[in-house]
Amino acid sequence: MNVAMIDVDITIETYSSLLNTVKFYQVSDGSIGALNTESCTYDGISHGSLCMTLFAAGAKKLPDCFILLKKYESGKCNVDDLITAMEWCEKAGVRLISLSAGTSQYCDAFSLYQVVNRLHKQGITLTASASNNRNLTYPACFYNCLGVCVDNTGDMDPASFSYQEHPYDGIEVVISAVTAEGMAINSNSEATAYFAGVISTAADNKSNILKYIKEFSKSYPQRLSYDYAINAIKNEHTDDVPIIAVKHIAKPHISNFISLMQVRFHESEYYALTINPPETGLTIENFSRYVHTPFNELNCSYEEYAQLVIKLCRPSILFLDYDSLDNDSGFNGLLYTNTMPDAKESALQLCMDILTPKEAFEMIINHFNG
Repeated sequence: MNVAMIDVDITIETYSSLLNTVKFYQVSDGSIGALNTESCTYDGISHGSLCMTLFAAGAKKLPDCFILLKKYESGKCNVDDLITAMEWCEKAGVRLISLSAGTSQYCDAFSLYQVVNRLHKQGITLTASASNNRNLTYPACFYNCLGVCVDNTGDMDPASFSYQEHPYDGIEVVISAVTAEGMAINSNSEATAYFAGVISTAADNKSNILKYIKEFSKSYPQRLSYDYAINAIKNEHTDDVPIIAVKHIAKPHISNFISLMQVRFHESEYYALTINPPETGLTIENFSRYVHTPFNELNCSYEEYAQLVIKLCRPSILFLDYDSLDNDSGFNGLLYTNTMPDAKESALQLCMDILTPKEAFEMIINHFNG
């Protein structure tokens, strides 16, 4: 079994017509079994059926299996069920997974990362949809997963795609909004299904999928639109994100100290993000580990970019370079710093030359929780 699709719904018509061609499964409450027709959609066009059609348009064939994730009373699926589905694919020998779902909740990231990393090490390719509202999306943004979105420029040729290494949001693949057959691709989920279909030939032939992608990729890297960035900056409130301004943040001993603290944050399901000085680029010290230098592209200040990062990445804690900040930056609580002698009484003194990373982590958590 080479190719599996994981989705959130399927129509009864699609299920009935493909029952003898595609193997259908369903995950609910952490266990996988045969698909229950009561879980199918009986009216209209479903998300999963449309993605199945687009996969077939890209691959000129159907996937080997389809795994339905149960929707609960909240109207959403369960991350544990998604993990169960991916683990099943691992055991079944699947080489390519098309996932038209994901989460923007960081609390789900660590458990997802563990299974995605294991799939990656075994040579299983996971293509996953980016969020349509452009929030950082898991597992799509992981460096060991191919994140996919649809082109929003209108400049790409039909049925083409671009591959970009180390994008700012972890979404490496951009797909044209029109297939070779003239079908419209209206969402990132649909783009993911179509792209998975296109590259499934490499999976079937047991070829190197990434080599195949690079060979056929067009040079249309998707850029972060300046208008979108400025709009996000204007509409984002940063008061509720604890910010720690650190002097000499790029120096090796300070950088290493913060990296060790971030391990503590990750273990406690906090998302700790560091933005290095503009000349060194933006380093996202989370599971993506991408470096991006966007300042010339966006023509915005370090403070404005920090607000954009809060919008895109939604960190629990933000470490900024104290020397790169404007005195009138407008961030509340910006005087949490490591070496500023004239800090106000409310400032948090990290004392990095005295504390261990564990002690600094505990001090920060107690400070913000207190």
